[in-house]
Amino acid sequence: LDLLCTKRQEIIYDIFNWSSNEESGVSVLAIANTLDLPERILSRRVGSRLGLNRLCFQPYDHDQIAFIIRNRLSGSSAVQEDALEFASRKVASVSGDLRKALDILRRATQLAINYKAKQLTMKHVQDAVKEASTTASVDLVHSLSRHSLMILRSALAEQISCGLDEFLFSDLLKQYRLQCHVQHIDPLPVSSVYGNAMEMCT
Repeated sequence: LDLLCTKRQEIIYDIFNWSSNEESGVSVLAIANTLDLPERILSRRVGSRLGLNRLCFQPYDHDQIAFIIRNRLSGSSAVQEDALEFASRKVASVSGDLRKALDILRRATQLAINYKAKQLTMKHVQDAVKEASTTASVDLVHSLSRHSLMILRSALAEQISCGLDEFLFSDLLKQYRLQCHVQHIDPLPVSSVYGNAMEMCT
C-alpha cells in the first residue's frame, strides 16, 4: 500500500472504491509496512473507503527466520550453521524483519567472495552486522532527539505520499503535527520544526 501512495491518492481511492460497490464483487486486502499508515498518510476521502478490520503481523522469531533461510538454501553447505543462527538471532532480537536477515547474509556473502572463502562463516556475518550498524546514517538516526526523529519520519511519509523528492515545508509540518497527534505529544513551535529540519539537511 505504501508504494501506491501519491499526493492526490487517486489510485488508492479507485481501488478501495471498487470494494464499496456491492455489484463489483471485489474485496480488497491491503498490506502496509506500518500499522498507522491510514491515519498517517491517507486522506479522509480515501480513509472513508477502508474497512475497520486490521491484522497485525508479528515479527519473526529467530527459529522462524532460520527455518526460512534454511529452506532458501535448499540443503546447500555454503553457509555454516552457526553463521545462519547468529544472523537469525541478531535480527530477531532487534526487529524480526526477515528482509534485514537476508540483507545481512547477502552482504556477508559478498564479503566471503571478496576473501575467496569456500564457506560463509560466523566472521563474515559478524563483519556484515558491524558494517550495517556503523554507517553514518544509522549513527545520525540514533543521535536524533524524539522530535527530530518524528520530523524525519514525517519527511519520509510526505515523500512517499507525494512521490517526489522535494515538497513544501508546510506539507512536512502537517505530517509532523499529525504524528504528534497520533502519539499524543505536544508539537514543537513552527520555528523549532524548521530549525530541526534544516539542521538535518546540513
